[in-house]
Amino acid sequence: MSYISVYEFDDYKIYLNEHLRHMPNKGRGQRRLLAQALGCQVPFISHVLNGGYHFSVEQASACAHWLALNDAEAEFFILIVLRQRSSTQQSVVFFERQIKRRRKEESALKKKVKISEGLSNEQQITYYSDWMYAAVHLAMLIDSINTLEGVRLAFSITKKRAAQIIEFLLESNLIEYKTVNGKTQNQFSVKRPMIHIEKESLLTPQHHINFRIKAIDEIKKRKEGDVHYSAAISLSEKDFEKLKNKVGQMLQEMAQLVRDSKDETLVVLNVDLFDVINRDIT
Repeated sequence: MSYISVYEFDDYKIYLNEHLRHMPNKGRGQRRLLAQALGCQVPFISHVLNGGYHFSVEQASACAHWLALNDAEAEFFILIVLRQRSSTQQSVVFFERQIKRRRKEESALKKKVKISEGLSNEQQITYYSDWMYAAVHLAMLIDSINTLEGVRLAFSITKKRAAQIIEFLLESNLIEYKTVNGKTQNQFSVKRPMIHIEKESLLTPQHHINFRIKAIDEIKKRKEGDVHYSAAISLSEKDFEKLKNKVGQMLQEMAQLVRDSKDETLVVLNVDLFDVINRDIT
């Protein structure tokens, strides 16, 4: 079973559904076992995971135990349950601060014990210098593109440039040559589709900038079917917090959709939601 980190989720229902999906037989029969652990009926579990019902604090604690979470993970899980159960903005903000602090502590712990599947500093500098590296990296998941010629045609670049990018991805252990019956093919497969870069990294802004520059190029092309939306919105502080939560939930749901989707094309999604007002003005 794949490890699903609770720290990656803001919605405990999405986390539980994802956890169940990655269990043997896609979690078949596990809702019954979860219901037994929580002392409730199976229909209630379905109402929680698919509807507007919520676990109580006691049920959340029992669920964390059933999930075999350690103490820190269990506390985080209960916090996100409490935040979703909250009926006032004040309590939502309170629990969000706690959730943010726990995530920061977990990130610091990972750094301390050097848990990372990221690139070396030198490799990161190259990888995030141009959007093309990340794009070709993930495009290798698509059968029609996972060759040198496929990359050249798909991205309209020279053969030399395509070879340069592929060589870097090979050296960085992100892709590898395909083998069939022990024979190396002129095709590539992705070894590591996901790589990690710390939010605090100086290269993180560059990563965002790269794809936004690409988005500007695509806007100019006015291609039918593409979606570009920009708007300045005036709203209350309370609704701004709600909007941020909805965007976060949408991104999590989208990630789940993408995981189950067949690799046929490559798209870019840029999401920006930020306050443009100077809070320091008097």
